Formats: sequence, C-alpha cells, structure tokens
Amino acid sequence: MLVSTNTPKPEVKTVEPHPVIVTVDPPTVPLAIVTVPELGVLVVAISFIDTIVPAPSFTSGFVFGKLVSFSIGKKPPTSSTRSITLASIAAVVAIKLSDADKIRFMKQGWNESSIPENFNISDKFEIGLFNIDAKGIGKGEVYCCWRFANSSIEGGTKSFDVTVNNVTYEVKDYSGPKADEGKPEKENKKSIRVGVEGTVSKFPVWKTILRTVDMLEKISADKWKLLPGADETSPLHSKWERLLEIIKYINTRVKDDVKIVTGEFNKKDEKHFTEFYLTLNELLSSLGDAEEFNQLVAYGPNQKPLSLVIDPISLQDMAKTGELTIKVQTSGYDAKPTTLINYLKKLPYISSKADPERGPDQFNADLQRAVAEIIRGGDAENWLVFRGTASNMKGTVISQDRADEFRYAAISQGGVKFYEPKDTPKAEEG
Repeated sequence: MLVSTNTPKPEVKTVEPHPVIVTVDPPTVPLAIVTVPELGVLVVAISFIDTIVPAPSFTSGFVFGKLVSFSIGKKPPTSSTRSITLASIAAVVAIKLSDADKIRFMKQGWNESSIPENFNISDKFEIGLFNIDAKGIGKGEVYCCWRFANSSIEGGTKSFDVTVNNVTYEVKDYSGPKADEGKPEKENKKSIRVGVEGTVSKFPVWKTILRTVDMLEKISADKWKLLPGADETSPLHSKWERLLEIIKYINTRVKDDVKIVTGEFNKKDEKHFTEFYLTLNELLSSLGDAEEFNQLVAYGPNQKPLSLVIDPISLQDMAKTGELTIKVQTSGYDAKPTTLINYLKKLPYISSKADPERGPDQFNADLQRAVAEIIRGGDAENWLVFRGTASNMKGTVISQDRADEFRYAAISQGGVKFYEPKDTPKAEEG
C-alpha cells in the first residue's frame, strides 16, 4: 500500500515486491489515501520504498503512530541523499524484520511525546532497531524516530541529528561493542568525537600550543642555561632539570613522532604542556615581576633587528615625544638572560603582574573552554549520548545549558574530543 497525494516519480528507488504487514487505522486528521483497505492487519506487496506526501505531514516516515511509508517531503531536496537514506531504512524494516516484529514495529512505535532524561534499551527487538545501518544516518537516530512522537531525522546542513516535538538533539552512540562468543560484554569508554564544529584550529588554545612548539624549536639547547636554576648550586636546579626533560619530550613528539603539529595531542602531551607552563612560570617568578622595561629592539629598513638590554625604566619615565635617556647594558643578536625571559613571557600561560588573567592554570581552562564553545555553538538544544553495553544501552539527555560541564579529553585528527558531564552514567575516562 502506498499513501500519497502525488504519484511517485519514476526515478524513485524501488525494490523487488516484498510482503510487508501494514496496520491500517482510521486517520485522526484528514489525509488523502489512495487506497483504503479494511481496518486491521493485512499483508500486501511493497515495491516503492519512497512515497511523496505533503509536508509537514510526514518528515520522519511516521504518521499517527503507524509506519506507512518513508517520505521525502512534498518538495524533495535537490540532493537525493535524504531519499536514499530513508529508502535504506524502509528496506531494512520491510525485508529484515520478521512478520511479528513488523507488527510490533508499527503498533508500539511513535508513542512517547518526549525523550526521558535517562532510559535503558535492553529489549532485543529495540536493540535491533537501534543498530539499523542506514546510509547517512547514525546509530540510534532511527530508533528515536520510531519510539518518539513528532520526531524527524535531520542531517544535511543541520548541525543536529533528531528533532522531537520541535526540540533538537545531537545523538552520539558510544555503547559497547558486541562481545565475542564466551567473552563478557564491555562498555565503550571512549571520548566523544564531533565533526567540523570541533576543528581545533578554531580555538586560541591551539594557536598557543603551536606557538609554544615553535618557540622551543627556535631556542637552542645551550640557551636554556641562561634561565634561573641552571646553576647546580641553585635551589631551583631540580626544577630547571625537569624543564629540560619536558622540552626534550615535546621536541621528540614533534620531530620524531610527528605529532602535536599534525593535530594529535593526547593526554600525555597535555600533562607535559601543563607541567612545562607550571615549571617555567616557577623559574621566571623567582626573578620578581617588576613593571618596568628592560629591553628595546632597534629596527631598520635594511638592518637585522638589534636587541638592547637596558637599565630598567618605568612606564612613567618613558617619554612620549622628545628625548629619552637610557643606559644600555649590552646589545647584540644573541640571546641574553633578559631577552630570553622576555621572549618566553610572550606565552599567555606565564604569569604577569600587568595581566592578572595570565597564568599556567589558564591552559587547562582554555582547553575546557573550547569544549564549552563546541556545545554552545551547535544548533542542538540537547545531547543524547548512549553508553552501556551492547545488550543494555543507557541513553542520557544532557542540556546545552550544561556546556561548561562537558569535559575535555584530547585532540585527535585535528578535532577536540570530550566526555559528557561527570554525573552522567558511565562517562568516566577509559
């Protein structure tokens, strides 16, 4: 049976005629039905998977709680992706489900008005629907449109997956894999990956990471001896030695492992960068934080920039016009303790009395801020995350308002990965 107010186009995807059970109930609102069979359950042959119907009567393929056909809307999109996607879902339902499951599919679907905050999926039939492999649609999305009324699968240019009663959801399946025979099921504790909205290059913290790498590559090994703590008799010497170990790790990751700059920044990298900023900050803080100028750089159109280390001079003593008297301690092109320290203090994660917002703790705060921006910047009002095992999935709805509670995990393949809030079921790091 085909429900339609338009004749399907000849190019609509078809399948070989196949028996499918259709439950026919009296429509609750006016609807043009080409053929009205007797009420009840009957078996008919289906050849067309897609049916063109008036929008918005059909958006997800469900009408009045009964699956009749999958629709591509009155005005199909220019791309055939949605049509193919819905066709593939209908094919699974029509061909792969048993007759009993088809009846259950039609009778029990579309009967809940909203997605509960927490729910489990352990029924074998429902797990089968959850795992429907449809082109262009993520796992769980078909299940949501079967279970919840007034729901639709989005996609295309939309940055959310499912709409239920005009409420938008981003759906992420991180349920556990099917266990090998004789082996216990395991939960999936991997962090959440998103699409282009998670591209790390958009966030200032990534620019600072790359800037740090670039600075470390430019400073030769012998120049680090200019920093406080280099002298073996210094109480900071152990800190200075640890700084060199961290620098060696970072340089190895970049030059030998070809990581970090390629968009791969794991938990160990994060730990070392955090320790780098903390250790360097401690060494430089030993010098005090006087708000004075102690270096000038001379530029000329045909000259290499010349660095001059000068006696400290306050901002109040810096003449805006006219003459300025300074005492040059040394000048040259090689790094000096003062010039190296000033160079390293350009990093925003090194404390500065002139800018209270700066400091090592801002590094992790900025990583976390990037995650919050991803959540807030999306169109989805809620995130629906599935965890648990393959036979007992746990769905959790998390409001976009809780963006600050999502937790940074790592950077991989140029994208930021994260975990849902800590109080949600089974969201702990693996």
